[in-house]
Formats: sequence, C-alpha cells, structure tokens
Amino acid sequence: MENLIEHFFVQFGYCPLPGIGMLKLEEKSAIVHFSENKMTAPLSEIWLLKEECAVNDFISFVGANKNISNNDATTLLNDFCNNVLNTEKNSEYKIGSLGSFIKDAAGKLHFKQTVLEDVFFPDVTLTRVIHPNAIHQVRVGDTETTNAVMTELLNVPVKVRQSKWWIAAIVFTFIALSLSLYYFNNPGHNHSLGNATFVLPNEEPVTFKTVD
Repeated sequence: MENLIEHFFVQFGYCPLPGIGMLKLEEKSAIVHFSENKMTAPLSEIWLLKEECAVNDFISFVGANKNISNNDATTLLNDFCNNVLNTEKNSEYKIGSLGSFIKDAAGKLHFKQTVLEDVFFPDVTLTRVIHPNAIHQVRVGDTETTNAVMTELLNVPVKVRQSKWWIAAIVFTFIALSLSLYYFNNPGHNHSLGNATFVLPNEEPVTFKTVD
C-alpha cells in the first residue's frame, strides 16, 4: 500500500488518507541570485493537511493496480490508515521515499518528508546575455510598444537655447566707455574730476562813505 500511495502522490501531487488527512505537494519556484550569478533549484515541500477530500480517484487507482474491486480497495485503504493512526507514541511509520508519519509524545500525528542531498539539486550558473539589436515588447504606462520605438523617441536631439548674456555685457561696456570718454574729453573738466571753469566772486555793495 505504501508504494501505491507514493506512486499516486508523485503522479498527481496529493493523496487522500481517510481519518488522517491529505498529503499535498507544495511546489516552489527556483530562486535567482543576481549578485552571485546563480539560480538555486526549487525545493518542493510535502504537507499533511488536516482535511478530508474525495478518495474515489485514489480508490480506483488502488483497485486498478491491485486488480481488485473498489470495495476491496476501500477496505485496504482504511486498514492502512488505521494502522498509521494506531502508531505508538514517539514512533514513525515510513511511506516509501516520501517520508514518514511520526506520532509525538502527545499523540499528535505529523509527517516528515525525506530530505534529499544537495547533490540532487545543484545550483545553476547564470550568464547574462544582452542582445542590443533585438526588438522586444515593452510597456510604458498603459501603452504597448517596442524597445526600438522607445530608443528612437529618447534619442531625439534636444536643442539647447544658448545664452545671449555676452551681448548685453558688450553693450553696457560700450556705453560705459563712451560716457567716460565724453566726460574726460570735455574742456570743462580736468583730470582731478573737478570743475575747470573759473568762478568770479560777487561784488558786495558799498554800505559806507569815507570822509576826507
């Protein structure tokens, strides 16, 4: 019976066991480590779920492989499950290469899967391959486009408006030089920046008479 459970589980990823629950395979994805340029193999886990599920498919599977009727297959399955449930505390009941049912000191039943060696799950070395000229689909916001179209749009030359500040600087410099030349070449000014025009003092009126 253990071999039939193992074969059915490997083929369908689950196996119902009346009174015990259901063995179910949880498949995990491979993990990519970009910094280490490697990918670790997926390690699937076997869980014992405390829930009942339909056993008709498994009964038919047992009957077909044992060449017995479904009623006899049901009896065979129930006997097996009772044997597992009646396992003594702190002991285990092995199920082929899948693992073992283990009953702890409190009488609770667990399932421990067989741990395979790492040699069966070697890491895969990754090499980044870049195809610069390959065209592939990309999504920009809600728009579906290609990398070639996006490259063309992003490579449009941008016209940079050049600053004209130097023109204003030349104009102001020219105005300043013109004012300076006009000022210094005016005959009414000397080099000391003072006024060169002579100023005559005002004559005060005579307010007295002299007596001979």
